[in-house]
Amino acid sequence: AQNCGGLSSASPVYSFTTQANLSAEEFSANSISVFPNPVVDKLQIRSDVTVSNVQVFNILGKQVINLGSNELPNNSIDMSTLKSGVYFLKINANGKEQTMKVIKE
Repeated sequence: AQNCGGLSSASPVYSFTTQANLSAEEFSANSISVFPNPVVDKLQIRSDVTVSNVQVFNILGKQVINLGSNELPNNSIDMSTLKSGVYFLKINANGKEQTMKVIKE
């Protein structure tokens, strides 16, 4: 074994392998976008795939909006009732998810 002090014959050598992470597969960078950001009232989602669910979380991690595909008219989210601040969108589609930061004015 070798460390910052040099070689050591009295130290055991360990080896290990890692597994793939447990996170959900994400979209490619160009397949989904949101605008305008910062948003005042309506946030639009532009996507190459059909969006099945959108969750909006405040900066503390509390879910403040949860919309299914039938609740997303024209792929837009009404954020007019939310206070100004930073929010995170978790967008699900085709078994993949993308998390995006949005600023509400």
